[in-house]
Amino acid sequence: MDFMSRLDRRMALGAGAVLAGLALAVSTALPVMAQRAKGPAEVPVEQLMKQDELPDLILGDENAKVTVVEYASLTCGHCMNFHTKVFPELKTKYVDTGKVRWIYRDFPLDPRAFAGAMLARCAGDGGNKDRALAMIDALFHKQADWAFVKSNPTQALFEIAKQTGFTQASFDKCLTDEALLEKLTAIYKRAGEQFGVNSTPSFFINGKRLQTAPSAEAADPAPGRGRKEPMRTTTRDSAPKAWPFLVLLAVLTTLGGCSANTTSFAEVSPEGAGGASAGAFPESGQKKSASGPIMGIGQIPDGTSGGREVIENPSEAEIVKIGTLPDISIGRPDAPVTIIKYASLTCPHCRAFHRDVFPALKREYIDTGKVRFILREFPIGKQSGTATIALRCAPPAKYFELYGKFLEQQSRWVSQEVRRDPIFAVAKQVGMTRDQFDACYQNQAMIDGLKWVKDRGRQLGIIGTPNFFVAGKLVKKTLTLSAIRERIDPLLAGSRSASAGTAQ
Repeated sequence: MDFMSRLDRRMALGAGAVLAGLALAVSTALPVMAQRAKGPAEVPVEQLMKQDELPDLILGDENAKVTVVEYASLTCGHCMNFHTKVFPELKTKYVDTGKVRWIYRDFPLDPRAFAGAMLARCAGDGGNKDRALAMIDALFHKQADWAFVKSNPTQALFEIAKQTGFTQASFDKCLTDEALLEKLTAIYKRAGEQFGVNSTPSFFINGKRLQTAPSAEAADPAPGRGRKEPMRTTTRDSAPKAWPFLVLLAVLTTLGGCSANTTSFAEVSPEGAGGASAGAFPESGQKKSASGPIMGIGQIPDGTSGGREVIENPSEAEIVKIGTLPDISIGRPDAPVTIIKYASLTCPHCRAFHRDVFPALKREYIDTGKVRFILREFPIGKQSGTATIALRCAPPAKYFELYGKFLEQQSRWVSQEVRRDPIFAVAKQVGMTRDQFDACYQNQAMIDGLKWVKDRGRQLGIIGTPNFFVAGKLVKKTLTLSAIRERIDPLLAGSRSASAGTAQ
C-alpha cells in the first residue's frame, strides 16, 4: 500500500465512513499527474473556457478584457500565500473595478485538498457562489489547522465548515458524495490532460500560461522602477495590446511552484525586473567577495558553471561527486542502495514526502542498513534560498531535525517577501542562537558551496523538487513508498544473492 493509500486509510478510519468514498477515488486519480509532461505555453481561449463538470467560481465583469483562470489546491502553501496576502489587493484594484474577470478552479493535490474542495462546492449548492468562495477563503486562512496536522483533520474541517452553515449531517453527506468527487476528479484530469497543469498555483491569462503566483506590487509598478513602457502580450485575435496590469507578473514575485516540471520565474526573469540579478537577502546590504556579489542560491542564473549543460546518463562517479560542502546523509555509508533527494524547503510536495513516505523509508530501509539516504539542497525562490543557508549552518547532528521543522512549519515562515525573523524562529528550535544565525549570511564560502550543489544538480538533470536519484537512476517526480520498493527491492535481493555466492 503506497503512502497516498495509507493516508487515505488513516483519514477514512478516523472519520468513520465520512471519507471512505473519497479515499478510493483519490488514490487512483492522483498518480495520473505524476508523469505529466510540461504543458503548452498557450491554450485556445475557447477551449479553456469550455464548461467543466461543475460551474466555474467567477469574480468580476464578464465583459472584462482580461480573464485569469487559476488552478489551485487548498493544501498548497503557495496558493495559501497568494490568496491571503496577494489576491485581496489584486481583487480590489482589478477585479472589483471591472478590468479583470477571475475564475477559480480546483486542482486538488491530495485527499485533504479534495475534501476541502468538496466542502466548498457543497457550501455553494444552489448556485451560491459567494458561500463557496467564502469556504475557500476560510480553508486557506485556516490551512495550518487542517492541511498539515498529523492527526485526523476531520474535526478541524468541520469546525471551519460550521462557519458557513454546515451541520454535522450536511458535512458527512458532502464528504460521502461520490458524484461530486467524480466531477472534481474530472476537472482535475482535464486540467492535466488538456492544459498540462501539473502544479499549483497555475494561471492562464487570456489563455497564456503563467505557472507561478502573480504579485500585486508587480501589477502596477511605480514610475522609475525600471519599466519604460507597458508590458505587452497578444490577445485572442493576435492584435498587440498594452496591458498595464496582470501580464507575466511572476517575474517580480518570490512565490513559485515546486513541481518537477516547474522552473522558478525568479531564476529566468530579465535583468532589472527583480529576478536573477537581484540578491537573495533584501534585509541586508550586498557585500562583495572575490567571486563577486553575494547572490541568492535560489536564483542561480542559467549558464553558471555550465548549469544547463546537462550530463546525459551520468555515471555513479558523476552523481556522487561533491564540491566544497560534504553531502549530508543518514544510513550506512556502505549500504547496498543509495537514494539522493533534491529538495526545496518551500516545496509542498517535499513536505508531503517527508511526512508520509520518509518515516517508513527510514524505518524499513535506512535504519536496517539497506539504504543510504543523501539530502541535497535545490532551493527554488528567495525564501527557500534564505532558509537553506540557515539549514546548512546547523550542526550535522541537527541538520535533518531542522530540515523537518522547516517543512512541517512552512505556513509559519514562507511568505511573499523574505523575512529572516520567522526563519530564525524555526532555526532556534534546534538550539541556534541569533548570533550564529546572522553569521550564516556572511559565510560566503558556504553560500558558494550551496550554489555549486544546485548548479551541479542542474547538470545532472534536476529540474524541480522533489527529484531523486535511486541507485543511480534519475526520477523526476515524487516517489511513493511502493514505487521505492519496486525500484530497490530487486537490487537488494540481488545484493543478498551475490553476498551468499561469495560466502560459499
